[in-house]
Amino acid sequence: MDVVALDNLLEETTQQAIAVRLLRHAIQITTLPEYKDAFNEELQILHYYKFSRFICSRPASYLRSGSHPLGIIFGPAVVVESIEDSRIYPRYYFEFTSFRDLIPSTPTKEIITDYIGTLEEINEGTTASRDPFLRLSLRDLRCRLWKEIIQDPQRFNRTDIENAPRPAVVAVTSGKITKPFEWIQLGTTAATYVYLNPDIPETVALKNRAVHLHAMLPSQTLLQQRKDGLKANVPLGSAL
Repeated sequence: MDVVALDNLLEETTQQAIAVRLLRHAIQITTLPEYKDAFNEELQILHYYKFSRFICSRPASYLRSGSHPLGIIFGPAVVVESIEDSRIYPRYYFEFTSFRDLIPSTPTKEIITDYIGTLEEINEGTTASRDPFLRLSLRDLRCRLWKEIIQDPQRFNRTDIENAPRPAVVAVTSGKITKPFEWIQLGTTAATYVYLNPDIPETVALKNRAVHLHAMLPSQTLLQQRKDGLKANVPLGSAL
């Protein structure tokens, strides 16, 4: 594995990143603390690189931020070459899991996935230790963003998201699925980013669906009002 091409760097953190191989498989990159400054200087979000002379290893469970069983470790010998001609590569790469496929998950089974949904609202909260967090309510589930995410505008631009025309679609990368009670919740990892209206087919489909559902609301409301009025004002014998 001396020369393996990785491209389309998606998420950069202090010591970790998620990259996408030429074969379109996402893989985690981790660097040792003593090399983190060079790591951050070398790599930029949504840029393309070719890596060589790295170590391939299984990441520790507490460091996992992707679904791939293996990961790449950057050490002093790694070589990073920037790829300038990126026309053959996609701008974004996601590995979405549908809500239906998340339902059978159990509290003991760890699932790390990307998720996309129509944004309904943003709520603020604090933990028992008074750490701030935000809760994104999507159509099917809620996503909790910790302060490391919400305090970094590159990873979560709250102003842009709140001011975006509705319906707005957000894609959350490298989220960790949990079931704190009876519902499914999406948590965050070290490689989580929140993208607003990414230019992908799923965004178009979700927006069209939201517009269609909104257009149906007036007729549904009127029908319900008529039913309620019938129940309230018409004797049972007359209704029959």
